[in-house]
Amino acid sequence: MTAATVLLFDESLRGIRSDVQSLTLASETVTAGELIKERIRHKVNEVQASEACERAFEAFERNGFFMFVGDEQMESLEQRVLVTEALEVRFVKVMPLVGG
Repeated sequence: MTAATVLLFDESLRGIRSDVQSLTLASETVTAGELIKERIRHKVNEVQASEACERAFEAFERNGFFMFVGDEQMESLEQRVLVTEALEVRFVKVMPLVGG
């Protein structure tokens, strides 16, 4: 397989996209956790990346945000994803209700 460019972005519950980033991946498949790690590595320096990844993994596990690859919601960090050209990866942050 040749490298594929994947589009990663944050999306609000209203469908508004922000922080759009393209990422070129050489692997045919990756895990949801690897996609999160690659996104973070391209946003922060190496010193901050390890801590930021741990926080992101914890947030994912407690449903602090949802991750969709194409139309499929990722359920675990180990879930495998087939990498295709122009694949869209959405990160949807969940806002807690005040007082609950």
